[in-house]
Amino acid sequence: MLKTVASALAEVCSPHIVGRWGGEEFMIVVERSTLPAAHALIDRARAAVAAKRLRLRENDKLLGAVTFSAGVAARRGRSVEDLVAAADAVLCRAKEQGRNQVIAEQSLVGLQASADRRPR
Repeated sequence: MLKTVASALAEVCSPHIVGRWGGEEFMIVVERSTLPAAHALIDRARAAVAAKRLRLRENDKLLGAVTFSAGVAARRGRSVEDLVAAADAVLCRAKEQGRNQVIAEQSLVGLQASADRRPR
């Protein structure tokens, strides 16, 4: 199953770097992209994986849909450790909010616009 997921991620996310991060976790390094574009890319990968109909090798029984949740974070000058922690935090939110979804941290532009609209 991990090979199938890895292949689907690599195919959809090419030419970006896809790697296994831990047990059942993957990391995709999306360079030279906006946060919304990276979010859309990872969501396309999520949909591609969910669309696959996997079967058990032993008896050819259908496994059902394989889904994943993802967190998307922007570098913003952060250390690698801080960037991974930020992505992990939004991944946890995706899992807590029902799984099978991609959540990106808020963009700084959106935060600034919200701050500008607050009454003073």
